[in-house]
Amino acid sequence: MKNLSIIILSILSVQLFSCSSNDNNETPNNPPSISIENQQDILEIYSLQEIHLDVLAKTNSDKPISDLETTGDGSCIQAQDTTLNENEGYLNYRQLAPYSKGDYTITFTAYTDDGKTSNVEQKIKVVAEPFIMEIDSTKVPSSATEGDKFTVTGTFKSVLPYNGTTTSVDIPGQTGIQFRTSVLEGGFDAVVDNIPATLPHSNRIGFEVKEHKLEKDSNGYYVYNFNVEYTVSRPGENSELPQNEFTISIIYNYYNSTIGCTGNSTPMFGTWSKTVTIQ
Repeated sequence: MKNLSIIILSILSVQLFSCSSNDNNETPNNPPSISIENQQDILEIYSLQEIHLDVLAKTNSDKPISDLETTGDGSCIQAQDTTLNENEGYLNYRQLAPYSKGDYTITFTAYTDDGKTSNVEQKIKVVAEPFIMEIDSTKVPSSATEGDKFTVTGTFKSVLPYNGTTTSVDIPGQTGIQFRTSVLEGGFDAVVDNIPATLPHSNRIGFEVKEHKLEKDSNGYYVYNFNVEYTVSRPGENSELPQNEFTISIIYNYYNSTIGCTGNSTPMFGTWSKTVTIQ
């Protein structure tokens, strides 16, 4: 019995030594590792601001990194600056944030030559709407006599310019913001090609733009502020509109908030208006 025990121990020792030798001599065949150098739990950003992410993939197997791929929702993923070495891959991610307010995910995937993959994600939160309109119409009366005056002030904020056309086609002379009334006279093109018109403008019966200014803020918005004085007036004898109503209108250029790729977006026009009954 003692001899049998010695034989069994000898066999186990040989097997353990053999396994240890194989572990030392074989190359590991694990999936690649992948990480984002400046990763955040949630990256909060404004619409169309640039996202900067540095992605690194590594492998300790004999199969090199073959590709680094990016997928995401809410924006167009374009070709990235990628560098592949034998055991490492680098991706320099520089893309605009999605246009619409909301929560998004960017996924980076590393591949090796033998088909193994690993993923890492960056959560993105676009914190504000891409187009914001704030108009103070508290001084607009529901009814007034002809010749009465009142003032309207407001602000438009847009991450895309007020140029009245697509972002991929340059067509000069496009109106982005216009003021008009129901009076039978021309409107005032206040912003053309994202440039505010010079004041004072030519005389209008129904209104005068007293002040306006367009500038870009630190969050990437084109901010247009205005102050308009209106004079209650009838449409005019040759107008088919009701003679007892005075309607004020602001026409503005914006873009569909559901678009994913701004380069192929379609411009849209909205109208803000109020009607005063002439006593």
